[in-house]
Amino acid sequence: MNKDVFFSSSTVKNFLNKLSYYLKSLPNDDRYRHIEEIKSELYEYALELDASKSVNDREIPEDVVNNFAPPKVIADEITEEYKDELGYYHKSNNNLIKYYTVFSIATLGGLSLPILFGEMNISSSLPLILFFLGSNIWFVSNRKILWNHHLLHYFQKMIRFCASALVALPLAFFAIRIIITSKIELFTLNYLIAYLTVTGCYLFFLTMMYRRNKQD
Repeated sequence: MNKDVFFSSSTVKNFLNKLSYYLKSLPNDDRYRHIEEIKSELYEYALELDASKSVNDREIPEDVVNNFAPPKVIADEITEEYKDELGYYHKSNNNLIKYYTVFSIATLGGLSLPILFGEMNISSSLPLILFFLGSNIWFVSNRKILWNHHLLHYFQKMIRFCASALVALPLAFFAIRIIITSKIELFTLNYLIAYLTVTGCYLFFLTMMYRRNKQD
């Protein structure tokens, strides 16, 4: 059976995608190595079925997958070998991401204060801007993050929280500023628009990072 035809089957693709997802707790190199080993086993069995002529070519992919253990069972057996090695590292990795999301979102939230005060204090805002940029540069450049399903679930919750909090907060400050001054100030309005634009871009960035790592 042709290799490209076999691996283009939706049944085989779905099996391998699930396996890759459940192996996200492993470093990328190890994960890819194990997936390649499973792919070789799948194709070897497909060739055996093809040679025996006991199964129609179109039924081979489904028959092969049905004769293998479910992806989660295979992944659990593989990750068990790494349990001791990765236990501490996973905890440390998850904590780093939690610190990043909490402080990054808190920093961006702090940058909405000029809406309430009606002016921007460069000396107090600059450290927040630098911290926000630095934390996101670290996040993008960090290749050691292990995107297991627990971390992906946490990251998804933080995106939802960010979407509500970072939109509600500046709008609330804007409303309070109007009540205090009894007018709409040009600086406050422009800053609100700029802030919501940056927040929208940040949310888009977080969502793209989540989707990319979920699919890998």
